[in-house]
Amino acid sequence: MPSLLQDLRYAVRQLRNSPDFAITAILTLALGVGANVVAFSVLNALILKPLNVPQPGNLYNVARKQVGLDT
Repeated sequence: MPSLLQDLRYAVRQLRNSPDFAITAILTLALGVGANVVAFSVLNALILKPLNVPQPGNLYNVARKQVGLDT
């Protein structure tokens, strides 16, 4: 029965033989992990931990309107 160390050595040898596949696999994993981190961060901020205010339904967005000067 092969050991974990032998499996890791075999995996490294195979990835060294095909560097294009290794780079593609690593970039795909990195993008997948990054997308999941961003999605969970947004979900966490918006849904799981809402604002810590007494009545969040009464919050309003106030924007400043720029007035153009006619000369």
